[in-house]
Amino acid sequence: MRLQERFQIAIRSAGYSLSTERSYWDWIKRFIKFYKMHHPDLLAGDDVRDFLTYLVMKKHVAVSTQQQALSALVFLYKQVLRRDSFTINDWQKSKRTKKLPVVFSVTEGSSASQSSGC
Repeated sequence: MRLQERFQIAIRSAGYSLSTERSYWDWIKRFIKFYKMHHPDLLAGDDVRDFLTYLVMKKHVAVSTQQQALSALVFLYKQVLRRDSFTINDWQKSKRTKKLPVVFSVTEGSSASQSSGC
């Protein structure tokens, strides 16, 4: 049975939504393409680590994007390929961007309050 068929059976049996199925399959395809079409059975946790690090260092993905890729690959290895002892160590985690607070100067604050009728 092909990997995609095995994946579909596993994810549908687990009751995931169709959008999650599509998203996970997209990440699995990207992972396979990243390794020049090598089957995931031939790859290990270090390969997943390198892919996740690549997403951060070269593609500059957001935290949630990297987390989604991780979830898809963990699902693939644990639920589809049945690798119970599969581990991923020390990948480069994406960092949330720091949002600077918007601060008004004294003159900006007073002119804003005057124009709003306060």
